[in-house]
Amino acid sequence: MRVVTGSQRVGGGFSRLVWLIVILLAIVLVAGWFAVRTEGARGLLESHLGKELGIPLSVEATRIGWPYVLVLENVRTPDFEAAGMPGFSAAEVRLGSTIRDWRPRWNVRMGQLIVRVQEAEDGTVKPICFARLVALRTASMSEFVRLTDRLRSKQMRLCLRDSTLCWLNAEGEEIASVRDVDFCMTPASIERRPMHYFSLDIRSATGVALAEGHDLHWEWLTTQELAYIELSKVERQREGAAVVPVTGSASTSVSGSAEDPSSCVEDVPVQAPAVTFEDPQLEGVG
Repeated sequence: MRVVTGSQRVGGGFSRLVWLIVILLAIVLVAGWFAVRTEGARGLLESHLGKELGIPLSVEATRIGWPYVLVLENVRTPDFEAAGMPGFSAAEVRLGSTIRDWRPRWNVRMGQLIVRVQEAEDGTVKPICFARLVALRTASMSEFVRLTDRLRSKQMRLCLRDSTLCWLNAEGEEIASVRDVDFCMTPASIERRPMHYFSLDIRSATGVALAEGHDLHWEWLTTQELAYIELSKVERQREGAAVVPVTGSASTSVSGSAEDPSSCVEDVPVQAPAVTFEDPQLEGVG
């Protein structure tokens, strides 16, 4: 005769509970994989994004991508194919989330994003959701850093690949542009000190103060106390190559302020190997 102790009954019940949770989770994930591909889900996401941005847009298709992230394909505003039409399009938008310190954190990646922003003679901007981008055309590096304040407050990872930003005049003519742009913002830490890591690559620019006549590779950190800690800045002239001296390398104490990134306000040791990125793909950058 088999004797079953109380601990064995508890252990067996716990194992069954774990398996039940796993099975239910698998069912939910599989159901979500199919549901997202439906026309109803696509229309719901299309409507929600349009309300959030304040402009109508279309989404060609939706699906689940690896590792279980929501993928939106061919997102665009109406009539964007027409030359001189303000708006945006993105070949792919990937939306995921992770749990960090018991709070959800969004992970947004966009591929082949194209934005056209237009300022009318009376100062109105189309699309209105990109109004802050108007100032980027004449922004210095310190002003660009200040423009990222609102992004940092959202506590999310944002990566743009192979992107283009064009500025249009009131007649719809292109007056400035940056092309082949990669931008990344992700939470990071040094010795458990929270901060944000930024990287920006511009490979083609016309009529833009930030990278006029040269390519730009730029990396920096921000903390709650310091708005700007430079890691590297390289400018390559289109008719040759010239490296701008880096204010702070991997073993140099550097710091600055948003008012003047080149000004030192406090020595903060920045050791590249000690930087911990929440996105594993960014480990070793810097």
